[in-house]
Amino acid sequence: MKLAVYLADQNPHRDRTLGITEMTAALLDELASKEELKMETIVSKSSFAINDVNVLEKKLPWRTDNMLGRLLTDNLHTLLVHPEVDAWLYPKGYIPFFMRTQKPCIGIVHDTILLWYYDFYRNERSKIDYVYWLNFMKQSIARFDLILTISETAKKQILDLCSRFSITPPPIEVTYESVRYADDTTIYEKGTYVVHVASKAPHKKTAWLLKNWVKQLEKGTKLPILKLVGSVPDDVKDLVENSRGIEKLPYLDDHTYKETLAKARALLMPSEVEGFGLPAVEAYSLGTPACYVKNTAVDEVLDIPEHLGAFDLSKPESLFEALESVLKLSEDEITISKARLQQTYSEKSFGDRVFNSIKDYIAKYE
Repeated sequence: MKLAVYLADQNPHRDRTLGITEMTAALLDELASKEELKMETIVSKSSFAINDVNVLEKKLPWRTDNMLGRLLTDNLHTLLVHPEVDAWLYPKGYIPFFMRTQKPCIGIVHDTILLWYYDFYRNERSKIDYVYWLNFMKQSIARFDLILTISETAKKQILDLCSRFSITPPPIEVTYESVRYADDTTIYEKGTYVVHVASKAPHKKTAWLLKNWVKQLEKGTKLPILKLVGSVPDDVKDLVENSRGIEKLPYLDDHTYKETLAKARALLMPSEVEGFGLPAVEAYSLGTPACYVKNTAVDEVLDIPEHLGAFDLSKPESLFEALESVLKLSEDEITISKARLQQTYSEKSFGDRVFNSIKDYIAKYE
C-alpha cells in the first residue's frame, strides 16, 4: 500500500494548532514502521517534515509560512508532484477546493471547534477569518472520501455540521489519537498542589476557574495550591497576583512541564468543548487524576468508572466536589486507570487503528 501525505500546510512555528503537528509526527513515525506501507511526504522549506529514511520526501523549493506560498502550494501541489500512490492523507484535516486527485483523499478532522467560536465567541476572530476558515472546513469535509477523527464526540460535531449546512457526510471512523507519556512507568512523588493548563482561549474557561477558586478561598475553604501553566486571560490577572493560593509558573520546557504535571495531585480541566482532551489523558498517563467537564469528549475519552472527577460548569460547587473525590483516589485505583489509558492511547495503538482504517477503505475502493 502506498500513501501520499501532505505536510506543507503544517508550519509549527506559526500555527495555532501545534498539537496537530505533534500528533502527525507520532502517527507518521508509527506508520513508517509498517512494512506493508510505503509513504511519500510533500513538504516545503518551512514546513514540518518527518525525516525518516523509510519515507520518500518531496520537498518544494519555497516556504509555506506566508499567505502566497501557502495558497499556491495548497491548491497546486497535486500538479507539482505526481506520486504513484493508492491514497492521499491530509493530517491537518483540510483539502483545498482546487486540489484534484484521482485517488481517494483521507482527512484527519480533529473537531469543529471553529464553528463553536462562530456561534459563541464571534469577536475572537475577524469576519473574513471566519468566512474563509469555515468555508474551508465545510468544503473539505464534503470532499473527503474518508474522514478519520479523534473521538465519538468529534464525530458527532462533524455530523452536526453536515446536517446544519446540508452536506452529505463521507464515511467517518473514530481512531482516537496517541498521547505523550504513554510509555512512562515512573512513579512520581506527589506534591501539595493541583495544576491547570491556563489559556486565553475562552472555551478553556481559565477565567471561570480562577474566579470560582478565589471565591472558595475567600470562604475559608482549605484548598491545595493552584499552579497555572500557560497564559492567563487579562481580566483575571489581578486574581492571580493578589491570591496566596494561586501560583503562575514561568514558561516550562517539555521536561519541566511533564514533571510538574506528574507531581500534581490533580489536573483541573474546565474546558467546555474539546475534540479529545489531550491534557487529561496525559495527566492520567503520569499518574495524575483529572477533574473535567462532564458530557464532553474528555468524559468519553477517559471513561473513568462512575465518571469520577466530572463536574458541571453551571454548578461551580460541583468542581470542588469532583476535586475532593479524585484526591481520595488510592494509588492502586489511579494506576489501574493509568495502565488502561496508556494501552488505549499509545502510539502503536493509534498507528494500528489509522493503518487498518486506511487499508480497509482502500481495499473496498479498489
